[in-house]
Amino acid sequence: MTALVIVESPNKVKKIQKYLGNGYVVAASVGHFRDLPQKEMGVAPPRFIPKYVITNKRVVSNLQQKAKNAEMVYLATDPDREGEAIAYHLREALRLKNYRRIAFHEITEKAVKASLAEAGDIDMGLVAAQEGRRVMDRLVGYRVSGPLSDRLQQRASAGRVQTPALRLVADRENEIRAFVPTDYFEVVATFDAETGRWEAKWDSKPYLKAGQDYFQDEAFANSVATLREFTVQDISTKPVTRKPPPPFISSTLIQAASSQLKIKPKKAMQLAQELFEAALITYHRTDTPNLSDEAVGMVWDWLRQNGKDNYIPPAANKWKAKGGAQEAHEAIRPTDFSNREANNVSSDAARLYDLIWRRAVASQMKPACFDETSIHLRSTQTTNDGRQQDFHAKGRVMTFNGWMALGADNKQSQQLPSLSSGAVITSSDTVVKAKRTQPPKRYTEATLVKKLEDSEIGRPSTYASIMETLTSRHYVREHKEGKGKQVYLAPTPLGEKIIAALAGGFSFADYEFTRQVEAHLDKIAAGEERYIDVVTRINDTLDNELGKMPTPEGVEQHECPECGKPLRLRNGKRGAFWGCTGYPDCKYTAPDDGGKPGQRAPEPKPASDKTYDCPVCSKPLRLRNGQRGAFWGCTGYPDCNYLVDDNQGVPALPDKIYPCPECSKPMRRINGRKGPFWSCSGYPACRHAVNDLNGAPEGIVAAQVKNQQKTA
Repeated sequence: MTALVIVESPNKVKKIQKYLGNGYVVAASVGHFRDLPQKEMGVAPPRFIPKYVITNKRVVSNLQQKAKNAEMVYLATDPDREGEAIAYHLREALRLKNYRRIAFHEITEKAVKASLAEAGDIDMGLVAAQEGRRVMDRLVGYRVSGPLSDRLQQRASAGRVQTPALRLVADRENEIRAFVPTDYFEVVATFDAETGRWEAKWDSKPYLKAGQDYFQDEAFANSVATLREFTVQDISTKPVTRKPPPPFISSTLIQAASSQLKIKPKKAMQLAQELFEAALITYHRTDTPNLSDEAVGMVWDWLRQNGKDNYIPPAANKWKAKGGAQEAHEAIRPTDFSNREANNVSSDAARLYDLIWRRAVASQMKPACFDETSIHLRSTQTTNDGRQQDFHAKGRVMTFNGWMALGADNKQSQQLPSLSSGAVITSSDTVVKAKRTQPPKRYTEATLVKKLEDSEIGRPSTYASIMETLTSRHYVREHKEGKGKQVYLAPTPLGEKIIAALAGGFSFADYEFTRQVEAHLDKIAAGEERYIDVVTRINDTLDNELGKMPTPEGVEQHECPECGKPLRLRNGKRGAFWGCTGYPDCKYTAPDDGGKPGQRAPEPKPASDKTYDCPVCSKPLRLRNGQRGAFWGCTGYPDCNYLVDDNQGVPALPDKIYPCPECSKPMRRINGRKGPFWSCSGYPACRHAVNDLNGAPEGIVAAQVKNQQKTA
């Protein structure tokens, strides 16, 4: 008998199998194999018991067979709430009795074997928290998206985390529109010295009125710009330090990948998964900004081995986690710091590994040190108000590079000369600089992730999917601006309509609400609150709010002329069209005409009063309008779905019947997007289709000739 170890990813199997050797069989669940159904909400009051379905029966069948032959089953899914939930679903789907839960934060032989020694049970608090998040997402998505689409008259969706994230983008756009720029003036004096040119800026604060932030008197600024001679009032130098940044957590890794490597959040997390499965980094879904004591020792060992003993701080550097952090395990770091480069992975993964390695090592090095100098100047001359004017300059020089020795970007400020108090100096130029305040910047993917983190909206594992949802559903668009053509996020018209319909009317659209929900989920995980109580409150809130959903300004409502229900703009294979929300009871459709329902093509008329029988069931054929034009369809639909092209008011029935070689039903000739072809009239039960060859199905022998037209 052997022990079965079940992990999530197939990419982990081979490496872990090598670590464990004989006596163990390692298999993969391939992530979530059991989930809520796709085409229904899958949960209902009052008990809110989720209805789970198997989404990968082949995987489950394979694992069931392996579990039967195993003496013990170890559930080694990922060390987070999602992983805990998958372990629970494995236990339920495989009906396990002899099982243990193990978790490791890095795929190394030491970590894997240590997890076996510390095997425990499934944490049902974590499972309940994950289930609570999943069910609340379902309640919001399924209950609100339909009415929202009806109000907007086009397909739209709401989400517990997606909506406040979209609102951040929309609110920022409104701030930009409402922004009124302010013109103001600065005066700068330039000096030449042996150390290079340096500048001092005029202190305009004494001239600012109460509530005024910027100096706006251009004439007086020009008066200040006439000053050339200055006396040094004071010069001081003090040491300052710049501490290293903490090692990466999920959110900061996404931000760095976006800003430094131009890698989108979804891909960044995929690359991190690749590095984790290659045993190169620790688990990448974390909100803990600190390294373990063991990892700190590994960093310091690397520094000693590379002649950097004087870069080691007297004690480990520590950081405080942000509010709401679960701190389940340490920050993202290499599993082995002697691996300076990542091998046997994709080039983008190797680039990401370099960021992770440098950030983790830098986090446990001494600060960079600088000498910061300040100079206070006063003009010897006066301006037209009879007053001398003060100017200030600052500069700094690095005295010890510390953690910046790893290649961190250090933009040096100006170097100030050595001056003595009382010295008189003359500027080479003093100029007025006209300035204008700028509106707040749109979010980039990196800055939006940071804002989500600061606002406690979502969790590390959700940031990438939030970005993907907003862009793939066309609620936000990418907008390039600036000299470097930086990519910013702007809301689409649809995105703004969604926020107009939801903000202020639904609690989940408020920023504070999401933070509170995450706090409740944490309490569920800790056993301090019950799943049923939290979910019930959310559902009751939706009951109250759904009846008050407004229709945003500028959204015109269009009713179905046949049944009176609202029409909704939809996207079909051939473009946008309007369809009745009463479908399938009402099948009314209309073409889109600039965002409004257009006129339907007039109903085609037969060339005569003759009737034509269906060659499949003998019921009458009827002339209809389709998206590609007129066609004849069987009146026996949906029991019989025979159709044939129209030929000037007459069905273009073939002169011969061609039986399907698979089911013997008549083949029918259809005009497709790439030209005519022949398809079985038994579709979709029979999907046999062949090319058209001179008006006949290619490769099929004609059956007995039959006259298809029948006179009245």
